[in-house]
Amino acid sequence: MSAVKSYGHVGRIAHVDLSSRKIWSEATAKYAPTVLGGRGINAKILYQGTAPSTGALSPENLLIFGTGPLVGTTCPSSGRVTITAKSPATELYGESNFGGDWGPELKFAGYDHLVIHGRSEKPVYMWIYDGVIEIKDARAIWGADTFRSRELLLELVDDPDAKVISIGPAGENEVRFACVRHQVKHTAGRPGMGAVMGSKRLKAVAVRGSGSVQVGRPDELLEATERIAASIKAHPNYAARTRLAEGACGLGGVADSEEPFGHIVGGNFQTLMLSDYPKQGIEKLCLKYGLRMTGCYNCPVGCFPFLSVPGVGSSEFGCTPQIAWSWGVLNPDPKLAFELSVLSNRLGMDSVSTASVIAFAIDIYKKGILTREDSDGMELKFGERDTLITLMGKIARREGLGNLLAEGVMRAAQKIGKGAEYYAHHAKGLEIASEDPRVVPGVALGFAVGPRTDTTRGMVPTEKVDIDPSLDQKGREEVLAALKDQYGSDKVGHLTEYEGKERVLIRYENNIAMLDIIGMCKFLGLFASGYVPGFIGEEECARLYSCTTGLDTTAEQLLRAAEAVVTLERAYNVRCGISRANDKIPERFFKEPVADGRHKGALLDPTRFERLKDLYYKARGWDVSTGIPSSERLRELGLEDAVLTYAQRAQKLAPNED
Repeated sequence: MSAVKSYGHVGRIAHVDLSSRKIWSEATAKYAPTVLGGRGINAKILYQGTAPSTGALSPENLLIFGTGPLVGTTCPSSGRVTITAKSPATELYGESNFGGDWGPELKFAGYDHLVIHGRSEKPVYMWIYDGVIEIKDARAIWGADTFRSRELLLELVDDPDAKVISIGPAGENEVRFACVRHQVKHTAGRPGMGAVMGSKRLKAVAVRGSGSVQVGRPDELLEATERIAASIKAHPNYAARTRLAEGACGLGGVADSEEPFGHIVGGNFQTLMLSDYPKQGIEKLCLKYGLRMTGCYNCPVGCFPFLSVPGVGSSEFGCTPQIAWSWGVLNPDPKLAFELSVLSNRLGMDSVSTASVIAFAIDIYKKGILTREDSDGMELKFGERDTLITLMGKIARREGLGNLLAEGVMRAAQKIGKGAEYYAHHAKGLEIASEDPRVVPGVALGFAVGPRTDTTRGMVPTEKVDIDPSLDQKGREEVLAALKDQYGSDKVGHLTEYEGKERVLIRYENNIAMLDIIGMCKFLGLFASGYVPGFIGEEECARLYSCTTGLDTTAEQLLRAAEAVVTLERAYNVRCGISRANDKIPERFFKEPVADGRHKGALLDPTRFERLKDLYYKARGWDVSTGIPSSERLRELGLEDAVLTYAQRAQKLAPNED
């Protein structure tokens, strides 16, 4: 791995300055040796190209789209794109990821990465085709929702096969949790990449290419791809992911399947029970209105149900929106949950943050912290259609109360005062996702130490073995014994235990980073597998990477690159002022026990939680007292360019010695 050839990568990174209209390119190989590609190269470009003082919504912020070396090849599910920028939600490192066909098309058009600089004076879109990049007037499509903007853009470029990403009204108005959308199915959500795109007055990017991706060992790659695709189809979870059928529906009905575990939050962490939630409600919706299962580029699974609901519209229905728009806002109607999901997609807003900030507003309204005057004269109610749809529109347009909520729960609570901050559930400014940290300490650790507070980046997939209703006693004992062999303690399989959870979290984080680096779907790895082996293992990923790039690479080397990327992302945040003191979750989870449900009385133990952080930092090679990676660790991972700034920050935060 001492040198990276052009195989896998097409070899060029495009830079576009929207302020000066200057366009240039540089070699991908400049960044590849240490961090390989995708999310890794994005992190390195952002680290080198922005200053700690750079504002997320300033022209100086970079917006980086990156593909991995496997993207656009025959490798299964190799269509992923990572978007990286300083996050408007946190003013720290921001990263999101989406699938579909846009990433492969970018490579076919001649580029591995696209880096956006500056800010246009007027709304623009970009048209990229076979190495040519044009900046075009977007005033005709500015204001359109993400569905309509795609339709209009295909007409403007006069190519129905072009692949489009765009923002909606929320991104145009710089809502801090605005997302980037691709087609009608794919979303790059959470930390506000759509707001960065909007701040640059960039409405959309359309790409079209006639090129291809050259691979190092084509015959071996084809053989490996066919073998791995066959093993995926033989996986015990394959049928449930690929069929529109009872007990299947891919990621449809996830909200239903999570209900028995009793750890999904409702109504701004008021309850873990939604007593009138219809059993198998989302699954029934998928079965009634589902047209087909859909997937991304070269996907052998196709795990997203595509629904067409009369009076609502057509779209996929992902697992995160299901939970956010049902449990999150105490809505028992699955059809309304789908309607809210489609609306958030059209407006271009992250479902988790949008549902969270709305639930926060309703909660503090009921507590008397937010008054009717504050709410534009509205009576705010959980699960009530008019309340939810009206607030979503106000947020996207930044009207009235929506202008405040568009800032996210942290900033909104700070402006409201009167005790509102106690009910604002976030970590480093990003709203906490669906699982209650009081019940899942491993996930709580992931929320605290990671740059993103959601389970796609910070999950402990072993954490629910002890209460999994799909396991009988013998099966549960066998799984726990296997976990003990792997992690040194079977407590990693118990929901409310702490022991060993940091080891599982680190393995999970590295696995996700590895897949993001090479450009494969995380749903093939540990994310969607729980404690069952994923559809594809790390050794198989190394085999595919080796055949693609022509460089013999082991799984250990891939995971080392993943470790380097996770550490570089931490380096970026340290340079912005982050330390152990910022790796925290709301005090409510240490003071106020779970009020109801099977986990009634659950509470995070602050001493045990801090000990878990100690063990995490130590295992990562980060200083335990500050949470800052040592210079030695940075050098070990090939991150010499981060050593100086890290060392300066570490020295500033180091305890005074007598």
